This record gives sequence, structure tokens and C-alpha cells, in this order.
Amino acid sequence: PSAAAVVAVTAPNRPLTVAWCGDCRAYILPRPGNTAQRLTNDHNLRRVSPEDDETLPGDRSMLTSLLGTCDDDESALTSFGHPVVEAVTLPGAPGESRRLVLASCGAYEPHEDGGHPLAGELTGTPREAARRFTAKAVQLSLAASRALDPNRPNADNAT
Repeated sequence: PSAAAVVAVTAPNRPLTVAWCGDCRAYILPRPGNTAQRLTNDHNLRRVSPEDDETLPGDRSMLTSLLGTCDDDESALTSFGHPVVEAVTLPGAPGESRRLVLASCGAYEPHEDGGHPLAGELTGTPREAARRFTAKAVQLSLAASRALDPNRPNADNAT
């Protein structure tokens, strides 16, 4: 099996480390309501050729790296300019309050494509924020899908 994945590891007063493969993303909000900072860079055709985003043949979301691939870092770097798995570490500060958001492409793309700032959907308790963020992504995705094809019944998977 192959899959995109994002994993976060942290402990109180320790650095936050995020590793990813594919087009799942991690965002950090220093405090709820602030601007979300994207921590990851997608492993897909948009990253490889951002200037050709609208004219790429095939799907702009075609993955250039994923879990379960036979590629090694050297071949991925040569072909796509990034390793198979990437990681970023952010220092932790005592008493610092941050909100971490992990999202699939089906959850972040509708917000991004619609020009909606993520932070606006990520207020309240973590459960409320996750439900609101995902519900809005499904709503936006369905609207966009039906605008392209009125008979298309499903939105992308928003997790």
C-alpha cells in the first residue's frame, strides 16, 4: 500500500518535530485566531513545477513521493528536488500555547483554493475547530465539484 502521511512528535517544553511524505500538511497557529503558518511542503506536481500549476498535464496533485515507494532519497532529489520524507523541527518555549493542525489535501485544498484563511475556522476547542474546518472543506469541495460537473456526487476526502 502507498499513502501520504504527516506525523508530529512533541512533549512539554521540548521541540515539535513534524515529518511528512506526500501532500498531507501541518500548520501551526501560535495562538488561536492568529495566522496559520504552513510547516510542510507538498510532495506533488505543484511543488515541482509551480509556474505550470494551471497548465500541468494530468492532476496537479499527483504525488511525487509517498509512503511505500521504492524510491530512495537520491532518486527523489534528482527527479523532484525533495527527499522521500522531509522533517522540520520547531523549538518549544516554556508555557507557549500553540495549535497544531494536520490535514489531508481534501481538507486544506478547498480552503486554500477558495481563499479562506485557515485560522478563521480553527477557533474554539480542538474538537469544535476540527469539525468546523472539515465541514467547511467538504462544503467548499462539493460546491467546486458541482460547478465543474453538476452530476458529480462526492467531494474529496477531508480528514
